[in-house]
Amino acid sequence: MAAPWRSTGVRRAAASCIGREHGPDPEWFRAKIRAAYGGRATGVLNSFAVGGAIPLEAIRLGCEVTANGLNSVAWFILKCTLEYPQRFAGRTRPLSDPRPV
Repeated sequence: MAAPWRSTGVRRAAASCIGREHGPDPEWFRAKIRAAYGGRATGVLNSFAVGGAIPLEAIRLGCEVTANGLNSVAWFILKCTLEYPQRFAGRTRPLSDPRPV
C-alpha cells in the first residue's frame, strides 16, 4: 500500500493551484486527508516553525498541529500567527477616529 501522502490525485490537485490565488476548495483536501488516514485528521509536528506558515496551512486543512520555535521572537510570531486568528475570528472592532483631538 502506498503512503497516504503520495496519493497522485492530491499531489496533482495541489500542484494545479500553485501560483494561483484561488485553488481547489480546502474542504476537498480535508476530505482527502481524512480518507487517507482512516477518517481522522493526521497530526503535524513542526519543531522549528519560525513564521508559522506550515502549521497555519495544516490548521486550515483540519489537521492537529503541534509547533514550536526556539527563538523567543519567532515563538511570539508563531503564537500570534496561529492563535489570534482563532481567538478573534468573526469579531469586528471599531477603528479609532483618525481626526486629531
